[in-house]
Amino acid sequence: MFVTLKTNKTEFKNWSNIQITRSLRAISGKFQLTCFLSTKENINLNPGDDCEIYYQDKLMITGFIDTLDVTLTANEYQISISGRDKSGNCVDSTCINTNKSFKGSNLIEIATPLVLPFRISIESKTNKAKNPIPLSSFQFCESIYETIDKLARTIGVLVYSNEQGNLIFADTSSEVIDTLCVGKNVLEITSSKDASEKFQKYVVVSHSRDANNAVEEVKAESVDTSVKSPRIKKIFVRKNSSKEYCQARSKWEMSNHIAKSEQITMTVPDWITSSKNIWSVNSLVTVQCSQMNLHDNYLINDIEFMIDPDRGFITQIKLVNKNSYSFEPHSETKMSARNNDEEIDNDVEN
Repeated sequence: MFVTLKTNKTEFKNWSNIQITRSLRAISGKFQLTCFLSTKENINLNPGDDCEIYYQDKLMITGFIDTLDVTLTANEYQISISGRDKSGNCVDSTCINTNKSFKGSNLIEIATPLVLPFRISIESKTNKAKNPIPLSSFQFCESIYETIDKLARTIGVLVYSNEQGNLIFADTSSEVIDTLCVGKNVLEITSSKDASEKFQKYVVVSHSRDANNAVEEVKAESVDTSVKSPRIKKIFVRKNSSKEYCQARSKWEMSNHIAKSEQITMTVPDWITSSKNIWSVNSLVTVQCSQMNLHDNYLINDIEFMIDPDRGFITQIKLVNKNSYSFEPHSETKMSARNNDEEIDNDVEN
């Protein structure tokens, strides 16, 4: 088993330290590599160079080198490099477009011209990306990724990159790609639970106008019976909203907080699944661990491929509840990204 970095028509192998990461929380995959070379060898590496990283014959990263550190001794070089896949350019580059409004365009039509200069293509796995977005405009000085991510959230679409550095538009996956069973194909498992962000009641308050244009309060709540303390999460929605929206919003708030209160970290041998594919984010795995009473499907949120001095090639996989990436419902009067939502959160703990 070996990892190869290809750049400038040169192949570099024999890496002593490797970390390659992917996450649903970050659009771009990242890598850090370290190796030792003889002083007689030519170091044809430079920051900004395009590169590809392979594990055996499987492509892991298509991107570029960000940093290069070289340490020279009497007999050898120590080379340390870091970089990202092609989509990292979307994180760095400001979104500049003379057409500041794309009203009526869909996500694919808006994103394609933004990423094309970086030789990035778009693969859509959801029909939502083909639906017109009612409100779509650029904000001054926001990055290309911020623009795309903001618009994707309004229609409930995930955005991440693949091994080619291209962008993927997708729904939360429903495909189970493997089964991880403690005692069989799992080296280590950690279950983390955090109740600090869970509440007994989630109360959503807004206003609406009746037939006489009079303002009346609209209120709805959802109750998490697993929380013993009478903790309350209150959300005030400034936009006029219906009772149905407030009820849906309170259910979403509860489901979202519950989903994010648990995380599972599993370490598995090798970098590939039982079907010989590279592990990928936004995939489901079945977790079986009777000691921790875990028998369910979980979503892959983060992946780190690495070399361990004792265990060789291993993969650390962080799993979350399937509902962790459910998107906030929209009221009849607004279509905005989560980070632009007008709301006041008042946390009251008793």
